[in-house]
Amino acid sequence: MFQGLMLRRPKVVLMHRLLEYAEEGTNSQTCEGAWAEVLPDLVKTGSSTALTSAIKAFAFSILVGEPRRNIPMAAALEAYSIALRSVNDALQVPETSSLPELMAAVMCLLFAELVLPTSLESWTAHLEGLGQLIQTREPQFYASGIAHRLFVGARPALIVLRIQSRKSCFLASEAWRTAPFREIAPSPMQALMGEAAVIPGIIERLSQGPGQDAAARMLAELEALLDRLAMWEKSFQATAESPHFWFDGNCIWFDSLTTANGLTHCWAFKVICLTSIGKIVTSVLNRRTSTQISEEFITQENRRLSVLICQSTRYLMQDKMKLFGPTSIVLPLQTAYDTLKAGGVETEKDFAWCKNSRITAAIMSDQEREHALASFKQKLIESREWETKLKNLRLEIKGLQKDFDNTEDHIKALQSVGQIIGEVLKQLDEERFIVKASSGPRYVVGCRSKVDKAKLKQGTRVALDMTTLTIMRMLPREVDPLVYNMSLEDPGQVSFGGIGGLNEQIRELREVIELPLKNPELFLRVGIKPPKGVLLYGPPGTGKTLLARAVASSLETNFLKVVASAIVDKYIGESARLIREMFGYAKEHEPCIIFMDEIDAIGGRRFSEGTSADREIQRTLMELLNQLDGFDYLGKTKIIMATNRPDTLDPALLRAGRLDRKIEIPLPNEVGRLEILKIHAAGVAKDGEIDFESVVKMSDGLNGADLRNVVTEAGLFAIKADRDAINQDDFNKAVRKVAESKKLEGKLEYQKL
Repeated sequence: MFQGLMLRRPKVVLMHRLLEYAEEGTNSQTCEGAWAEVLPDLVKTGSSTALTSAIKAFAFSILVGEPRRNIPMAAALEAYSIALRSVNDALQVPETSSLPELMAAVMCLLFAELVLPTSLESWTAHLEGLGQLIQTREPQFYASGIAHRLFVGARPALIVLRIQSRKSCFLASEAWRTAPFREIAPSPMQALMGEAAVIPGIIERLSQGPGQDAAARMLAELEALLDRLAMWEKSFQATAESPHFWFDGNCIWFDSLTTANGLTHCWAFKVICLTSIGKIVTSVLNRRTSTQISEEFITQENRRLSVLICQSTRYLMQDKMKLFGPTSIVLPLQTAYDTLKAGGVETEKDFAWCKNSRITAAIMSDQEREHALASFKQKLIESREWETKLKNLRLEIKGLQKDFDNTEDHIKALQSVGQIIGEVLKQLDEERFIVKASSGPRYVVGCRSKVDKAKLKQGTRVALDMTTLTIMRMLPREVDPLVYNMSLEDPGQVSFGGIGGLNEQIRELREVIELPLKNPELFLRVGIKPPKGVLLYGPPGTGKTLLARAVASSLETNFLKVVASAIVDKYIGESARLIREMFGYAKEHEPCIIFMDEIDAIGGRRFSEGTSADREIQRTLMELLNQLDGFDYLGKTKIIMATNRPDTLDPALLRAGRLDRKIEIPLPNEVGRLEILKIHAAGVAKDGEIDFESVVKMSDGLNGADLRNVVTEAGLFAIKADRDAINQDDFNKAVRKVAESKKLEGKLEYQKL
């Protein structure tokens, strides 16, 4: 059956060589032996992982019983398991391996399974898969080279499998019988298998209950096949001057392992043909046809051939002769057993031996298989436990290495000297820069290799080595603590839905601030420049700051809140420097919104007379005007200014091109006050229905902050009355109280801008 693996060297030598190829990839010599000879050639051409692991599993399975190699069964099973996964992965992605590599890998697994304690179903499934793999190419693909050697090695096993399963074989077609052998003549064993390829189809048709005409055609095919098998045996015997086999008492001897294997299968094929002829004649044709083969001849010939099969398989199963155990001759054994049992010769010793050997040939004993599998599972569990321990140790080492590196950095920081802060003035070439040290002098210095030289632009702050003045690292932009504290201002979770009575103002503000930041392409498409900033003006408490917070919160941008009075410094030039750093910080952290509240503190009208403090404020205003003129129109930095004294602002600040839009935030009307009151009262506990409209009618002249105070005062009235909810009377008293205190405030008069 497995003539494709008949070796001209001892199998152990070949397996040692294959193991060297699988483990080391050596290409010093060539292994000898049918299809196995191509494995080194495939490895030398850079084989896939699937083939390499399959060769290793193949070698381990053969060497598992070799004393000098001392390979345990568990190791062989582990190598087989790894190879099985690799081959399955390669079959899922066929383009990663060539067809010869895939065929060789599957064949290595097949022959490994003949020795290892795997299931017969697994071996059968892989052999079926190999057949499907072969059919992915035309027959002429296997006419020469490595593909031919692999095809020749797999062909006998595929044909025998089909005979056992009683299903027709694709190898029986004329194309598959002739095309692969047009350039290379088939060996005697391959010629025998070519004749036997038609047997599975005949057996399948016979099992389907053919009619009289079909049975007659099948009878003629079987008689012709018997004649061809007899001619093959005769021509095979004639290839040598001395007989190929001889008898010594009750034992049979052969001149070679190849002869024993070929003749044993030839006799088995004859028995199958004779048995099928007997079934056709007796069951289908009811002895109503003439045939040269009588029932008596069939019985005698089957018995004679079965005895020969038993004796030849006993010869093949000797320890020094056997290839892959009794599984490699399972078909002849099964055929002989069925024939002897049907002939009623169960008392003969050949039948008893055949019966015991047939059980062994089908599969290894359950006890041996279970022992090997248990050992393999235990080794697998131990391997995974060690892998887990190794993984944990690697993680621990990684953590220790990180701690070690941090400690090294700390030690270096403690031992190292300080560095000089400088500023890049100009780049001379790829390696040299002109820098200005913080102390004043200018130097031509080099740059550390780890520093990205492309980022060393003019004005970049750098750290210089104390001795060589080499640029060691880049430093972030210098930011005044006051400016940094501005960035810590959180606009909070304020939404436009929480602002009442200012729908038109919200729309105008979003057009100026939100739209250019979210959709700048709209302005490019139309060809206009978006406004740089907006001025919110109106009486106190109308929601100017709240609008700015809502815009920053909805856009999720950086937010700088500046109180203009905090910028003014007693030292000349400090206020202007703060303005510069504030705008520089905003540009580096775009998108950013700068909200300058109480802008009238630095943006008042300029006049010729005044004190030195007034002149410092005027210098601060001029720096602000300069920064506004320097804006990128489509930049992501926007400015919002707020004041309740727009009439005092300098005209230069209000002109178009700086603050392009002025939005008045007036006192809310009756509808606006109702919206604001409902917003503030939404989260408080109320006793019954509240008539907010009556409250609003008494709140004429109140702003948004006053209305929030109305709700607070109503809550205080409820607390004084020892109640958990606010009623209508509380709101009425609260609005009257707030309106009374409102009289203390002066009335602000100004013209609309």
